[in-house]
Amino acid sequence: MPETRQTDIADLKMRLMRAEKFARKSGDRSEVDDLRRQYVAAKIEAYVQRVVAEAPPLTEDQKNRLRALFSTAGDRDVA
Repeated sequence: MPETRQTDIADLKMRLMRAEKFARKSGDRSEVDDLRRQYVAAKIEAYVQRVVAEAPPLTEDQKNRLRALFSTAGDRDVA
């Protein structure tokens, strides 16, 4: 998996800010939700990459619990 670079995150943030500004003026929010989703996912990915790089090897049980957590990520009805 390629590493998420801070420049990629900064680029997404700038694109999101421009899209939000355009949406406020025009009322067209078609790009905002997609860019926000990409920006948040990139931030999470970068954070997880840092944590995994610093952590000792995980057990299979720990990997399975994390897999389950990520497989339901974004589901609104998950408690």
